[in-house]
Amino acid sequence: MYESGTAKTQVDYLLVRKKDRKLLSDVKVIPSEEIVTQHKPVVCDFKVNKVCQVKRKFIPRRKIWRLNEEQVKREFKDQVDELLGTNPRSASGSVEEQWKKLKDTLLTVTEQTCGWTKGPPRHKVTWWWNEEVENSIKEKRKLWSDWKRGLVNKEMYLVAKRTARRAIYKAKTEAEKARFADILRRDDEKNEVFRIAKQMAMTNQDIVREKCIRNDDGVLAINEQDKKDAWKCNYESLLNTEFPRDRENLEVTEAVAGPAIRIEKEMVREATLRKYIWMVRQLKLLKSFATLEILLEHKEEQVLV
Repeated sequence: MYESGTAKTQVDYLLVRKKDRKLLSDVKVIPSEEIVTQHKPVVCDFKVNKVCQVKRKFIPRRKIWRLNEEQVKREFKDQVDELLGTNPRSASGSVEEQWKKLKDTLLTVTEQTCGWTKGPPRHKVTWWWNEEVENSIKEKRKLWSDWKRGLVNKEMYLVAKRTARRAIYKAKTEAEKARFADILRRDDEKNEVFRIAKQMAMTNQDIVREKCIRNDDGVLAINEQDKKDAWKCNYESLLNTEFPRDRENLEVTEAVAGPAIRIEKEMVREATLRKYIWMVRQLKLLKSFATLEILLEHKEEQVLV
């Protein structure tokens, strides 16, 4: 909102999609605030409905990903061979019976060797985590709690903190060496290189999008120079272009803006008094006016200092 004397012009707008107009409750101008000289801010009350997420029911699953471990894979193979034999096709019966026997055997052995998921994951799995890191983190947290209660000095906590950092760095380094040492020579891990590269690219990508603007003629600006020229023309005409009026018969009015009000000590003391009176009425902490005077004197000394 632009204001000069008795003339007022609306130059700022809030753009809302047509389908979102029902969410607007009020649009107003704050006359007591100024963004720049003779410009008042436009405020919009927008109602946003919170989306209630439906809690999904947890469905337990077999931990088949544990079959990538060598020990689990060996146990799985031994139990399947023990129940089915070396040649599953040699069993008598129809095709449906043989398939049912094979399926039940695989599911039973998978439950025994891999197990079931117990619930949704509470924390993200850290692939470089080991027992040494876990012990150092527990010791650091224990010393932090003891330091806060005054049982140990701060130096012991800082030593444990540095030890935990070194353990984490060592665990990460060893895990990366074991994971990426022969990643290019293993056929089952070749796709891992491309997955990690895509993940690094997505992580380091800046969240920046180009905004489309039009110049005064309504033509869409494409390159950087056209965008700069469009913004330059916009700002040149924003505050320099005047609305048509009769300059010879202008009325003399008082100034809209003036110097800032000087804040005195009495004003601060009065505001502090009103604040503490409000606290007395709301919280009912002070039972006598004498206690209020002592508190005000103490607050006034802090303000003056």
